[in-house]
Amino acid sequence: MNLTNMSDRTRNFIIFLITFLLLFSSFTSPFFQSIKHFDSIYVLLQCCCFFISIFHFKRFDKMLILITLYYLIYLISTVINGGTQLMGVVRAYIVAFNLLVITKYYMYNNPQVYFKIASFFFYIILFIEIISMIFYPNGLYDANNINPHYFLGHRNNTIEYLYPAISIVFISHFINYKKNISHYLFLFICLFCVIATWSANSIIALLFTIFYIKLNNNNTIKRFFNYWHMFYITIIMFFSFIIFKIQNLFKWFIEGILHKSLTFTGRSLIWDKSIEWIKKSSIYGYGNEQQLLKKSKIGHINSCHNYFLDFMYTGGIIMLSVILFIVYFVGKELSKNLKSNNDVIKKIAYVLSGISGGYFIIWFATPVHLNSISYMFLVFYIIYNLKNLKLGVFNYE
Repeated sequence: MNLTNMSDRTRNFIIFLITFLLLFSSFTSPFFQSIKHFDSIYVLLQCCCFFISIFHFKRFDKMLILITLYYLIYLISTVINGGTQLMGVVRAYIVAFNLLVITKYYMYNNPQVYFKIASFFFYIILFIEIISMIFYPNGLYDANNINPHYFLGHRNNTIEYLYPAISIVFISHFINYKKNISHYLFLFICLFCVIATWSANSIIALLFTIFYIKLNNNNTIKRFFNYWHMFYITIIMFFSFIIFKIQNLFKWFIEGILHKSLTFTGRSLIWDKSIEWIKKSSIYGYGNEQQLLKKSKIGHINSCHNYFLDFMYTGGIIMLSVILFIVYFVGKELSKNLKSNNDVIKKIAYVLSGISGGYFIIWFATPVHLNSISYMFLVFYIIYNLKNLKLGVFNYE
């Protein structure tokens, strides 16, 4: 789609329509999905956006190939296990493909307009989320008799929307050369959201991201809490608490003095059951299962409550290997961007490094959903293509 020959007003209007359609169809509100027949509208919009993506698509780069391979493994694992939830995987890939292809296109062309509109979109949904929390503290709607559920769904899900939103808002701020502090205001409103939902893992992750971004001149923070070290920390936590269960060594303190449970609010029970099932199908996993079947096996309808376990449960060692390649190539590009001669690229890379570190924290004990992976891939894909953003920044009229 060539926008260069259009007038500014026409071009910006087209970008507005495409951006709004993309984000509204991709960042689906669980509240809207709870309304009868509304999910069919999402399906229609996602298909429309997919055809738009085809017009924006040029070629598969290395990262898009890996992400496509991730969903292909997911799909094959589902088929092998006789699953009937194929459309869930297909829709998740369509959402990811739409987000990645269109975002990459506008990183090369008119990034200021695209990210400014996307930023405005996330301000709107964050405002609606806060309103739903204030006026419906016990939940905006019922979902399987589990409360509270707000505009963006269950309290543990909010962070899935916030990290891509924070990424977009900060990128918009930097490339549009704003001198106000609205991006920091957005960041602290996000913190208010996760504190209001009282999701401990999300609070810890977002606090890390905030301190990392704010202490950008602290060399100790940059050295010890960078992208790679945070990934290593989440691996250490995985083996320490989930495999070797070192928390049992402090049972006397945790249960006797703190009067807390060693099960991480029941998560360790899910972890143990998940590991037993992973051992039975360690190569290609079980794919996308029906909720009741999954609950009967691991004790939860959606997730193993740990990203490593979820990757192995749904796609086995094959899927986990693809994820590790994605993490490696993203980290490699991030390191280059942090050393860029372009100050804008360097600032954005630093913020995305803090967000990536926050992601690795929530990998430890946060439930995984199909769309949440798509949103995470968006952040990773922006990092991977960040070096090309400067072309749009300096060639934009």
